[in-house]
Amino acid sequence: MYLDYFSFFMLFFATALSIYIVIVKRDFVRQHRNIILFVFIGILLYSQYSRYFARLFTINASYDIKDLPLGYCRLSAIMITIYVFTKNKYVGQFLYFQAGFGFFSILFPGGDFFILTQNHRSIGYIFDHYMIAMMTVFLIYIEGIRPSKKGLIAMMIYAFVIPFSLLPYALSSGHNTYYILDGVFIKMVFGNNQIVISIIYFIGVNLYLICMYYLSKIMVKHSETPQKKSLFKPLWPWVSFGVFAIV
Repeated sequence: MYLDYFSFFMLFFATALSIYIVIVKRDFVRQHRNIILFVFIGILLYSQYSRYFARLFTINASYDIKDLPLGYCRLSAIMITIYVFTKNKYVGQFLYFQAGFGFFSILFPGGDFFILTQNHRSIGYIFDHYMIAMMTVFLIYIEGIRPSKKGLIAMMIYAFVIPFSLLPYALSSGHNTYYILDGVFIKMVFGNNQIVISIIYFIGVNLYLICMYYLSKIMVKHSETPQKKSLFKPLWPWVSFGVFAIV
């Protein structure tokens, strides 16, 4: 159990450190953007292959609706790949508003910090959510994406129409698409009443999207400020990152 929490802490630490590097050393990251994305997208493509296509080469290959990317983070992982190859700014905005969910999934794997699920042991889960969490800063500081009010409204509509249109299927099958059946934490606090869960879910997601919009304004302003030229100072993040890689 202690090793589980140690590995979980290292994953969170690596994510926070990577976000720090993107923000503080953004000129360096911009300079090496293509190399960084080439490596990350290569691993992300393998992750998607292992999740959706590897079973095609097994004897008992089968698919059903539960295998579709019916969730914010699963869809975000696919959209990262689409964005990298298209650089479409609308895809970038859509991805930004979803990226914060990936950070929550790093912080609370499986939705409960106190009970670590098998999710935090899955390489696909770890790398997908690491990449998604990174997009919260990478899109703004490196890619120059500027989330707009139209993008915010579009994401609000999406976050209402898609999850709630899937609610009948989720109730009948028990498949918790878009976390519509429990809202991750909502069920633990407010009980099993689906009407209450749905209302709190709707309010919570929209508050999250509004916060992400105003957070983007702060990050955009900061990204346009001059950066110090000292690349390897302070030294401790680079040493820590090296230690993590060895571990």
